[in-house]
Amino acid sequence: MSSGAEGAACAPQVQDSPERLGFEPRLNAEDWRAFWSADGAWGLYEQQMRDGCGTAKLAVAYGALPIERLVLGTFPAVSAERHGLPGLSVCATVGGRAVAARAEGAGGKLAVRLPVGTRIEAGQEVVVEVT
Repeated sequence: MSSGAEGAACAPQVQDSPERLGFEPRLNAEDWRAFWSADGAWGLYEQQMRDGCGTAKLAVAYGALPIERLVLGTFPAVSAERHGLPGLSVCATVGGRAVAARAEGAGGKLAVRLPVGTRIEAGQEVVVEVT
């Protein structure tokens, strides 16, 4: 069982609106997964990073999650100076289908903007590739 301090260091952070969810693992961010719950839904978030690129997956196991902005706080290649600059590539799928996605800055962190009205149903996931 982890102590409260370890749990806080590892826990995902829910952002300030139901359509915005963010994660900022402080331990083992290169290969990290965690349970999340928000807005009546729950599931698993996982991220894997290597050489400044990576993949983030937000899976819904129960309920449905409206999401338009996913904040990826610990992706090292996307430091504040790269936000919005040419060369940063973000691709996303929702439920296995490609969707329009764009990178934005979010207080020095990378945020991935998904289409308005995006909703992940139980059994689906959002997959974001950052290169």
